[in-house]
Amino acid sequence: MLTDDSHEFLRVLIDQLCEDLKDVPLCKENKIQEASEIELDNMPLLQKSDYWWRRHLAQNSSVITRDFCGQLISTIQCTVCKTKRYTFDPFYDISLPFPEGSGDSAGNNQKQSRRSLLQSRRNSTDLSRCSLDDCLREFCKDEELQDMTECSKCRQKRESTKKLQVFRFPRVLVLHHKRFGNSRKKVRTSIDFPKASFDASPLAYADGLHANGITAPIYELYAVIDHSGRLNFGHYVATCVDPHSGSWYKFDDEDAREYDLFDGAGAYMLFYRLKES
Repeated sequence: MLTDDSHEFLRVLIDQLCEDLKDVPLCKENKIQEASEIELDNMPLLQKSDYWWRRHLAQNSSVITRDFCGQLISTIQCTVCKTKRYTFDPFYDISLPFPEGSGDSAGNNQKQSRRSLLQSRRNSTDLSRCSLDDCLREFCKDEELQDMTECSKCRQKRESTKKLQVFRFPRVLVLHHKRFGNSRKKVRTSIDFPKASFDASPLAYADGLHANGITAPIYELYAVIDHSGRLNFGHYVATCVDPHSGSWYKFDDEDAREYDLFDGAGAYMLFYRLKES
């Protein structure tokens, strides 16, 4: 584990806080009866989402889970009969790939098939800028799975695709940009990201928007972590907003000063909180 990486550090910190702040009575309230595989296969999608959500809360209820935890839905589709199956997983942050052609994005997007990786490298134009929406669309793209999977309808292994979307949005949405790819080179593409009103609906699975009462996933930025330098020799700087004055401040080691310049060149992690309706 890269303990000096801010993303890895955040994951370790959240795991530890979830454990230390665990609400044991609330965990007990969320305990549910185990469902069989047949029962799960026959469950409506919303009921299945709720089942796996409560399974997670039964072990991890805390103020951290309440604010930072969301739920991903993975849709795996057989390319022959088009049958779909769904799985659900909790998340505390989302790692976003860069669009194809962005620096070394062909190496950082682990969701791409080997064939599409080679094609993207051949077609790479090394984009110097992209938008946050571009990264969201890249995250939600259909992925061609390299390994064949068992299709329940065909009753044999078939080629299939996988699509990731958000079924339940958290109160605090943490977005991590995959600037360090498999080739160990840094993607230096600048990211244009909104501050006041960020619509995260491109990430949404349509039937899940009402799953946890969030009908419009509109967020506002409250913190940014920038990275400068290379993979093995770099520096992190945090920029955060004062919730009372609305002023932004930059924290660079012992130096803290008012700051309101965002060019997106080093944006590594973005922290958004849900706007109150």
